[in-house]
Amino acid sequence: MKPGLPKTRKERLAAALAVLAALCAVDGLLLEPNWIEVTHHSLSAHVAQPLKIAHLTDLHTKGLGFRERRLLKLLALEKPDLIVITGDTISSTGTYQQESDMLRQLHAPL
Repeated sequence: MKPGLPKTRKERLAAALAVLAALCAVDGLLLEPNWIEVTHHSLSAHVAQPLKIAHLTDLHTKGLGFRERRLLKLLALEKPDLIVITGDTISSTGTYQQESDMLRQLHAPL
């Protein structure tokens, strides 16, 4: 065996768990918080004209950062008629003032 490589089963398991923990940390701290998922659903209803609704949830806003700017660009592309916000809006370290910087830029005719 090469020097520095885990020799025993216990050392290999510990190394594998350390790698798994590092991958989870990267996902939890860098990838998932910046992930914005856009999905489209169609429903049939007796309405005069089609209605496009943007549903925003779990924003956890700390201010107008990268993720919030990206969200505003996506909303501009989608052009929703109505924006509904549910779930956690501010981060535990954020304030309503920081959140309002982003919320003021949301636009929808309804």
